[in-house]
Amino acid sequence: MQFFLAQGIKDDAYLNEFCQLWKRSEYSKNQVITKEGQIERHIYFVLDGLQKSVFVNNGKEHVVAFTYPGTFSGIPDSLFAQKPAKCTLSAVTPTALLGINFEVFENEIQKSSTINALFAKMLKSVLVGTIERHYELQAYSMEERFLAFYKRSKHLINQLPRKDIASYLNIDPTNLSKLLSKHSRTL
Repeated sequence: MQFFLAQGIKDDAYLNEFCQLWKRSEYSKNQVITKEGQIERHIYFVLDGLQKSVFVNNGKEHVVAFTYPGTFSGIPDSLFAQKPAKCTLSAVTPTALLGINFEVFENEIQKSSTINALFAKMLKSVLVGTIERHYELQAYSMEERFLAFYKRSKHLINQLPRKDIASYLNIDPTNLSKLLSKHSRTL
């Protein structure tokens, strides 16, 4: 509920009812939350812990996203299309999530134009972030990708395995180590 209040939503009876529909779930380190091939049925809000989405191609893992406290989580393409997930969402660290079934969520947000508008704003933000990341992967050098990640998510640098950060940035882990050493004094 604090998330909604922080977004300027008035505390009212509907907000209390809506928040009660979100159920807490906990996952241990490395536990799968949604497996490749499953249909994502929930929207999650991260209370605690770090999560990653991994896409596997030709036996190689590619980290496509990280989520952390204060962000929404899940596998959005599977959720919105209600098709099997192409990646796996798992807990990097012990994780606590609030989740709501997508069908229930869709029905409930129609009851409140304020909450509907908030989620539309959230989806726009996710889309803009995804497009920015696409630009980075297509056009930035590995150093520029590293610096963009650091600027956006420096709080994750010492919390995530280096191999996961390197995969996310689409660079070799050795090059990530070199970049960390090179920029250690300026970061």
